[in-house]
Amino acid sequence: MRQLQTVITMMCVVTILSGTTNYLAAQDAPPTDPQEQVIQITKPDAEGVIAALPFKGDITLYLKLLSEAHHKNIIPSPQVRGAISINLFDVTFKEALDAVLPVNGFAYEEKDSFIYVYTKREFEELKAADRKMETRTFRLNYIPARDVETMIAPLLSSGAGVTTSPETGAAQAGTGEEWAGSKYIVIRDYPEQLQQIAALIQELDRKPPQVMVEATILVASLDDTNRLGVNFNVLAGVDFESEMGVITRPSDGYNTITVGGQQQQGGTGGTTTTAGVALSGTAVGAAFGGSGLNIGVIKSNIGLFIDALEETTDVVTLGNPKVLTLNRQLGELIVGDEIGYISSAESTQVSTTSTVTFLKTGVQLTFRPFVMDDGYVRMELNPEDSDGGLSASDLPFKKTTEVTTNVLVKDGNTIVVGGLFRDKTTLGHSQIPLLGNIPLLGHLFRSTIDNTRKEEVIFLITPHIVKEETDYAAAEAVLENCDLLITGIRQGLLGYSRERLSAAHYHSAKEHQAAGRLDKALWDARLAAYLTPTFLDALRLQDELRGEQIYQGEFSNMRLFMRRLAENDK
Repeated sequence: MRQLQTVITMMCVVTILSGTTNYLAAQDAPPTDPQEQVIQITKPDAEGVIAALPFKGDITLYLKLLSEAHHKNIIPSPQVRGAISINLFDVTFKEALDAVLPVNGFAYEEKDSFIYVYTKREFEELKAADRKMETRTFRLNYIPARDVETMIAPLLSSGAGVTTSPETGAAQAGTGEEWAGSKYIVIRDYPEQLQQIAALIQELDRKPPQVMVEATILVASLDDTNRLGVNFNVLAGVDFESEMGVITRPSDGYNTITVGGQQQQGGTGGTTTTAGVALSGTAVGAAFGGSGLNIGVIKSNIGLFIDALEETTDVVTLGNPKVLTLNRQLGELIVGDEIGYISSAESTQVSTTSTVTFLKTGVQLTFRPFVMDDGYVRMELNPEDSDGGLSASDLPFKKTTEVTTNVLVKDGNTIVVGGLFRDKTTLGHSQIPLLGNIPLLGHLFRSTIDNTRKEEVIFLITPHIVKEETDYAAAEAVLENCDLLITGIRQGLLGYSRERLSAAHYHSAKEHQAAGRLDKALWDARLAAYLTPTFLDALRLQDELRGEQIYQGEFSNMRLFMRRLAENDK
């Protein structure tokens, strides 16, 4: 019994020692390689589709298993590594790559029978090394090259180059953008960038709209009743509240006025001040209060405005020019004089060369239209009324009243700018007949009268957007209608075909024949045969009438001859 207990005790000790040894061995053993966690994946079917693709491990093992399953040559870069965990169903070889590589920061490229897998950075570096820049020339018809160069700058790659053709300067400073014909811009960049740049240039280089600006310049005489200017609110009872719109002051305060200022010898007089030319949210009728500068918009019926103005005071029209200008380009109208003076002179031993400069005086209007997409036009206006001349020392002087403003107006509406005053002085002489001509004493019987009259210059400016494409389409529609009308006439759709006209002339010829009017009958028969050369009845009637007419004519002549012979015998 004691021996049995001893044997059992020894067996328990051996079991405990064996378990401890296995536990320690397990703790000292190296970790299992992730690539040994999955041995193989389901082979694809005849169409190359894998029914189930569960995987958890390093991506290099995933690529190895795909390569073995599909018999593809996959070569990963040494930088391609990382653990993934996926579970895909019913995927092809390409779908298995596209589903795993991009989302984990990898890319692949297939060359011949090999598939190379890279990190995205490696892939971009390889592509950049393989890409070659190309040079492309773009012809610009409307937009300046310098504007294109600025707009395409964000699309250019590193190392790209841009070259533009030389600009042909505008006529004078301040005339706006240059539109002097075709220009070129040469760009060197990668093909994909050039495609984006070409699309942008095509969008930008479009035909600019044109604006027909009609300007009517009026001069109204003022008296004691309207010495502060014409009150447009009471023009012959016209309701300008309904005829005119609302004018508001621009937010950036660019409306300025230059008034008066006698120019001193060679200098420039006058002062420029910011002026509140309109009240925000106030109807134009209130702005036209007859107290200085007035600016407003007439929505329609400009003729009614002028007629009402003529009933209020004496009005003289200085001009009604019409100017066609491009969008955003400067236009200028001048009704006045140009006074020439010598601005500089250079003398040599042989000759003297003088430079003549002209001083512009009178009524001037400088404008620049900006066409909006919603049918409105922003007009940048600078009306001016000036007077000047040369002093005793031949130095120019100029007195001017001008306004600089921006007004937003709808296409076809009229901008009214008033409040530019001038004083016109006339000298009159009167004398007593005979006594005023006495030497030494004649001045006692003569007098000189200075008459000063105050006038207000009013500008009516109407911009019209020229819709060339719309007008061309309308003209084409009219021509098409004309062609249809002509075709309808020829086919008898309107009751005036050749056949019907020929039949009408034939019946008329028969009526004239029955009435004995053979000449008229022959005329209608000829017209019937002319309109329808295959009209047999008309041809027969024509031959018949010709025979009757010849016979009747011959019979009449013979009878007249016989009558004369009988009379001679008597």
